[in-house]
Amino acid sequence: MMTSWRRKVLPLASVLMILVVLAVYIGNRHILTAKAASGCTVSSSLPFNFKGNAIPAGDVIWFTSILHVNGLPASLTEVDFQNQTIQFAANGQNYTLAVPSASVQFDPNATSAATTTLGQWQTTVPSTINGNTFLSGYAFTVPAGGLPAAINPVTWSGQFVLPTNASLTVNWEWTASVYSSFNWNYSQLGVKPVDDSRLSQYQNSDRAGTPENFKSFVTSIFRVGRLSSSASATANEQCNQSNTQGNSPVAAWNDQVTFTSGPFNGQNATTIITFNSDGTLTETTTGPTGTGNSTGIWYITGFDQNGNTLFTYIFDEPQSGGGVVHVSQSATLSQDNTQYTSSGGGQFIINGQVVGQATTTTQATHL
Repeated sequence: MMTSWRRKVLPLASVLMILVVLAVYIGNRHILTAKAASGCTVSSSLPFNFKGNAIPAGDVIWFTSILHVNGLPASLTEVDFQNQTIQFAANGQNYTLAVPSASVQFDPNATSAATTTLGQWQTTVPSTINGNTFLSGYAFTVPAGGLPAAINPVTWSGQFVLPTNASLTVNWEWTASVYSSFNWNYSQLGVKPVDDSRLSQYQNSDRAGTPENFKSFVTSIFRVGRLSSSASATANEQCNQSNTQGNSPVAAWNDQVTFTSGPFNGQNATTIITFNSDGTLTETTTGPTGTGNSTGIWYITGFDQNGNTLFTYIFDEPQSGGGVVHVSQSATLSQDNTQYTSSGGGQFIINGQVVGQATTTTQATHL
């Protein structure tokens, strides 16, 4: 199975990451003030202009967002960020990147901070935290031809889901940095959950969202400067009833794949895929590229207007002739949890070089 997947990293934050690691951060900040009503959702969008050096193909851009919340009550409080996208246009192509959903819990009983990736970004921090907390992240692999020095604008959008028992002020911003080596399996990144140098296992001054296991691969400075804006939302203006309850794809599926472009255009393949509760997957594909087995990841990105769950799944499928197909699909799971459809594609990679690509659509049913 295949998917047109381009992910690499471009962290956008501020200044340098510590002595040897010179990171470029593109910063965008937004302040949201909302009196939370029952099931309140607040839409927010932060545009930013990239200005700097061109980014070569194969490098990774790590987009990361952070938040700081004021007005937290003494009880357990959760702030969710759903239906996130990063949109931009470059080299005549429009990009819409589906960012994993995020959930941040402010726990009065917590004594340390941690981030996990169990089907979405999940971060838990003490309610008394000072400084910023990691919100969500996305790795984008720069496609063939690279990206130009100026991209205007790059816009991160999403919907905050606020609790019902408090009047909160949510400050959020996003950043991006370029890496020469990265890992699309987010559980391998070692994402620092907070700015604080004592609350997590990463006892350093790096910013929240730093991929600790890969920070030595930051390659160049890509600074755009900072942009500040603010927006307020009230229950009557921008707070809407939220639908945060959706289905999960955790199960085994029969995925019928149709190639819609590339060397196998018009041909079909069958993928038996199992989504596990820990955000991993296993799959076996039989088709024009042969039979392959692999593991990968999946994560929920949000919900559509009909309440269907939106999710993304990614894996690298080894090929019998050498190399891999890097697959990424964006899927919609039906409300009755009996089927999903997806679209995406795959990049054929040999010795680290993209030698071809294809797009696909799929229809899947429960096994």
